[in-house]
Amino acid sequence: LPYACTQDGCTKRYSTRNRLNVHMSTHTGILPHICPTCNKGHAQMCSLRTHMVSHMTPEEKRAYYESQKKTVACGHCGKGFKNVKSMDQHSWKEHKVAGVVGELKE
Repeated sequence: LPYACTQDGCTKRYSTRNRLNVHMSTHTGILPHICPTCNKGHAQMCSLRTHMVSHMTPEEKRAYYESQKKTVACGHCGKGFKNVKSMDQHSWKEHKVAGVVGELKE
């Protein structure tokens, strides 16, 4: 793997610079994504989004999870997506062809 941690004693390596940068926060303690409700820091935005659900009411959580459902399937492999645009981007990247809406695999 091309991206190696430069911290003394750490032998971690990563395939992308972004993954290495996320790892470095374990050494530096820098957590750039801060919860606006409780000020807890997170190394990644996706971790903050997951954390923020903990502050929601049961009704808000229900609505949030409903909005996150993957209702569009890739016609080539069946992988689910939240919208056609995401499915089409996946299709071009993974299958090298335009997206085709298919059946969701349960």
